[in-house]
Amino acid sequence: MIVTINLGIDQVTALLGKAHDEGPISRKVFDIPKDINVENANDFTVCFNEWDIKEVKLNGASLKPAE
Repeated sequence: MIVTINLGIDQVTALLGKAHDEGPISRKVFDIPKDINVENANDFTVCFNEWDIKEVKLNGASLKPAE
């Protein structure tokens, strides 16, 4: 699993795969709220089922999928 947080565009990308040399099985992008306080500790949780990313949570709240 790889999670990339890009505050420059207010998005987080989650990738889920099985092997190092293969492409991701599931890739989803979610919007990060613009008012996130980066000076505080934050908890990102990636939820998946059967190798499909279902949601990403920030501090327990579901993030909106990016358009």
